[in-house]
Amino acid sequence: MTKNDNSPDTWVMLLDAQGGIREDAINPPRPQGRPRNPFPKKAVHVTLTNNELALLDSLADQLSVGTNTKISRGQIIAFMSHYLRDEFVRMEIDLEQTKSFHELAEKLRRETE
Repeated sequence: MTKNDNSPDTWVMLLDAQGGIREDAINPPRPQGRPRNPFPKKAVHVTLTNNELALLDSLADQLSVGTNTKISRGQIIAFMSHYLRDEFVRMEIDLEQTKSFHELAEKLRRETE
């Protein structure tokens, strides 16, 4: 080998001559199982009474029948959170000025009558 044969281009050409990098080595195999959720979720702990949990499960079950898909507790809670926030904005309810859940319920009832 001459001095010129040790240049990086020489080794690249040698590797190319031997087949180079295989295409399947460049692209790793697809992961098995479910694809990643496009909206990352975090597990949280919620403490509910048996009655509250039964109500949440009942809502999820009824909506599951209606939509013909499995609706989770988390989806119900997320929907209610977004919907309630939108209603507060629409009704111009200032939560920082709301003193109790009773007062909040009264404000919501007045707006829907």
